[in-house]
Amino acid sequence: MRKLTPKQKEVLAEWIRKAERKQEAFRAQAILLLHNEMDTEVIRSFTGYSRAQSFRLKKNFLRKGRESLIDKRKGKPKELLTKLQRDELLETIKTKTPKDFGYTNEHWTTGFLGKWIEEKYEVKYKSKTSLYLVFKQAKFTYHKPGRVYDKHDEIEVSQWKAENEPKIYPPQNKIGDLVYWIHARKNKN
Repeated sequence: MRKLTPKQKEVLAEWIRKAERKQEAFRAQAILLLHNEMDTEVIRSFTGYSRAQSFRLKKNFLRKGRESLIDKRKGKPKELLTKLQRDELLETIKTKTPKDFGYTNEHWTTGFLGKWIEEKYEVKYKSKTSLYLVFKQAKFTYHKPGRVYDKHDEIEVSQWKAENEPKIYPPQNKIGDLVYWIHARKNKN
């Protein structure tokens, strides 16, 4: 593998001093320690990177430069509501319905919640995922309606039930019939 030039070593040393994130500084340290032929256990103890990771970091640095040192993971997203507002919001959706605020629906949906948050707090979420998380914090659950077969005929189902339920379930108005049915089922198995 190629050696680092004095200019590249200088870039890495400066990066270690001015890195915004600790992980970015560790990457630069791993490359410099590897260049100075330090033992892989020493590199791991200082930076947390294994031998293979250190070689990959150096290879990427030689190919891409400083860009390879930047941590691509993003931090925690900025909260749009303050903690007090969020607590008030959670309490409201637990204790009140959209009807209390002039909407037609009796149950909270993401549409009603988003509209209400926008009116009350002047905050608009970009996606429904944030609203799902609000419902999750409020310990709300939701039920998606089941799929219905397109050829499903409710009249036909009720006719079948009327014909076959007496065969499946015994008449329960007579205790003797019930006892007979239970014994017949046991002996059948």
